[in-house]
Amino acid sequence: RQAKATQDEWNLNVRMDYLLNVKNRFFTRYSRSNGNGITPDQSVTARNVSAATRPDQFVLGWSSELSASLINQMTAGLNRAPSSVGVDGGSALLSASRLLIVGSADNSAVSPGGLVSLIGGVYGRAADYKGRSWNLVDNLDWLRGNHSIKTGIDYRAIVMPFQTMGGTTYQYSTLDNLPVNNDADVAYTPDLPFRTAQGKQFGAYVEDEWRLRSNLTLSFGLRYEYFSPTSEQQNRGSIFDLSTFTFQPVNGGFFNASKLGFVPRAALAWSPDRLRGDTVFRVGAGIYQGPTAILDTVQPIQNGAVPVFLGGASFPQTPQSLFNNPDATKTPFALDTSSFVHPQRNMVFSGSVQQALPGQMVAQIGYLGILSRHLTQQGTTNLATGVDPVTGDRIRTSDQFSAIQYLTNGGNSSYNALQLGLSRRLVNGPTLSASYNWAHSIGDSFGTGETQAAQNPTCLACERASNNFDVRNTFSLNSVYELPFGKNRKYLNSGLIASLAAGWSLAGVWNLRSGLPVNVLIQRSDEIYRLDGVYYSPYGDIPDGAVAVTNVPYGGEDRGVERPNLVAGVNPYVNKSGTWFLNPAAFSIPLPGTIGNLGRNALRGPGFSQIDLQISRTFRVGEKHRIDLRAEAFNLANHVNFANPTSI
Repeated sequence: RQAKATQDEWNLNVRMDYLLNVKNRFFTRYSRSNGNGITPDQSVTARNVSAATRPDQFVLGWSSELSASLINQMTAGLNRAPSSVGVDGGSALLSASRLLIVGSADNSAVSPGGLVSLIGGVYGRAADYKGRSWNLVDNLDWLRGNHSIKTGIDYRAIVMPFQTMGGTTYQYSTLDNLPVNNDADVAYTPDLPFRTAQGKQFGAYVEDEWRLRSNLTLSFGLRYEYFSPTSEQQNRGSIFDLSTFTFQPVNGGFFNASKLGFVPRAALAWSPDRLRGDTVFRVGAGIYQGPTAILDTVQPIQNGAVPVFLGGASFPQTPQSLFNNPDATKTPFALDTSSFVHPQRNMVFSGSVQQALPGQMVAQIGYLGILSRHLTQQGTTNLATGVDPVTGDRIRTSDQFSAIQYLTNGGNSSYNALQLGLSRRLVNGPTLSASYNWAHSIGDSFGTGETQAAQNPTCLACERASNNFDVRNTFSLNSVYELPFGKNRKYLNSGLIASLAAGWSLAGVWNLRSGLPVNVLIQRSDEIYRLDGVYYSPYGDIPDGAVAVTNVPYGGEDRGVERPNLVAGVNPYVNKSGTWFLNPAAFSIPLPGTIGNLGRNALRGPGFSQIDLQISRTFRVGEKHRIDLRAEAFNLANHVNFANPTSI
């Protein structure tokens, strides 16, 4: 079907500055945005997913000159970011049905109902998030001899009221089972009324920029940071104990947080005299920390609306029928609380050489390395250890619960980049800035917001591979050229023609990068039937005497993470009319009871290339005013940039 996506947005910005006297300045800023978007369903249904956001920010600042060498700057701010998401099923009947039919084992998907994916991997009718934060920052700058000393503190309080409105999902094993209403996995998520997650952050620092000589500067400092654990404002949360499979009430924070957050930083800049000041060497290292996002750690709050699951069922099911069915299991939300002691941490190392060149050009070569630790990962417990050979039911540690996904904080990643740059300063003639990065980001997690479970839930580190945002090669070139026409210019500098030709400039940008990773996935049935060494699909005719065996190890409850085997000697890409596509013949389904040998993000999608051009003219209106006339062309060469191919 044809459908139209819409997006409406407006922004308001207000600024006011007040000079009380020569030593005291005040300023205030207020900005407000209003955004509404409607995204149609990318299938045959008439569903539309809607989203709305109303963020605004207010900042008040005071700059005070306490003495000729001592300046204090204080800012206080309020940030609010209310947002909501919902879905229109296309008709009153479908919207009220709370029905969602998600991807099935034969890779079919239909979504006719009024449900949408919410946080925590559950489906619901709608959700509202009313996040806001207050922050206070005070910085003191002190000049003393060859030292430029800075010290300060910052405090931030975050409050996140949110609610989710649940629903019932039906996942049929094949699309053929839909019209006959057979063999559906049913999950019901209750409504969660407004709950308020909250957290606090505190930081303090001192650093010194010490000018040892005119050509040698040493910077060093120490910062202290504390990120409080997430909590519910009225203690309406319960932690699911992963070892005992029980719910425990919680009073205060959901986990313990380290109070030993001391992180050092240091840098050195040197311009040797023997190189006439045309060369600058820089090196630096430091540790940077960040809190885990609040919405990544609200599982104890979500346990106020624990989903219930029933396999092999049919439509319709009611919440009462699901909760009263002895075969139904619960799916709690869980945290590995012991892993969240330390915040996310980045250890950064950098070095560069900058060299002045003829023609006002400057070249630079540098290295940037980042080691990231304590990143969020999605784990799974209460895994299936096998299947009942007669019924095909999964056998697991606790039959009261299905597989339990939990968030842990033990992920690692690294980033290494060779950085080349060439620039020309704003002088007569064109300005120029060109950069090239040869980089690699690799890890078993990319950090905040990571919700992708591992193919092998017993080995999260086995997911180590190129991260989703890994771009190996990036090139950027931009230039601005003020045309040499008009009064006091080299050409056309007198008469009427000088007035017409003056004030014109050209600007262009060329961005070029290699492709993003493609994570090839497959869908497999959790169980399969075997007789005399021959396997039979559970969705076809099963001969008498066949017994159920495990098809996907550990039960396969983590949908969308199973990968295929790569067929040796077969090119995974095919070239059609100059465009690269994935080659289905290069992949095969793993044998029952095994996982695929293709790594995560093992392939690459198409690259990106775009040239943008701008031509503008400035008209002077008196001495204090000017008018800018500008025309812009995006993707001037009309180059087609393809998105990553469908990989399942």
